[in-house]
Amino acid sequence: MKKFYLPIIFLILLISYSCEKNFDDNNKIDEFKLEVLKWQDFHNTHLDIMKLKIAENQLLNDNNFGKELCSSLVNESETNIPDFKNKEEFESFLNNIKENVVENNPLKKECYNLILDALKEYITLDRMKNNDICEPLINRIDEISKYYSSKEISKNDKKELSVMIGTARGSILYWIKNNNLQEWNELIEKNFSSARCLCSEKEKEEGEEKRQVLPHDTKEVHDFLSYIAADALGGAVNPILGVVCSGVTAYGRS
Repeated sequence: MKKFYLPIIFLILLISYSCEKNFDDNNKIDEFKLEVLKWQDFHNTHLDIMKLKIAENQLLNDNNFGKELCSSLVNESETNIPDFKNKEEFESFLNNIKENVVENNPLKKECYNLILDALKEYITLDRMKNNDICEPLINRIDEISKYYSSKEISKNDKKELSVMIGTARGSILYWIKNNNLQEWNELIEKNFSSARCLCSEKEKEEGEEKRQVLPHDTKEVHDFLSYIAADALGGAVNPILGVVCSGVTAYGRS
């Protein structure tokens, strides 16, 4: 009789262990996803805070491309926020992150490349024309998130990757919305109104046409891809720099 019960008891224990393991695995995934969503919300909330701060204080000018642009962000005094003088300095800064932070960290390099591959696949001319970017791209980012949530890596590595993925996810959701692009363009245009007065009427009209057009042409598609990739690079360092990269790239859109 005991022999009859032994296989049943073993089966019950096996099922119990399997259910418990699945529960633990699902919890791990949920915890990582929550971290990703936390940094996504941090990125987008602070980008809006930055926008309001610029509107209040008109922080943008020719000699202010970095540090003062981000004066509204929390803990900025504890973060090495560069003071960019122009777009070239900003691009050089991004290259430095890629070479010295991402390339020297196998996990961050892998994660960045996965994000970049997803951006290249979904941010295309046809998809932008058909408004078919956001949902499939976010789904792909969530697949990347699941991959790292179940990967056997340290808690600290997971936290750093969650910042990077969350920043990219937030950047996609933020900049894919045309009203955000429009609001930033209007804000920057307002701050540069005095400089614009020196432009010819033809230049003003061309600038207005450019602002009204969604990023559909080849160059704009390339730029849009670059903006989100830049945010992900900033997120590879810390969440504040993820927001900084968004603000500076928004500045460059004008």
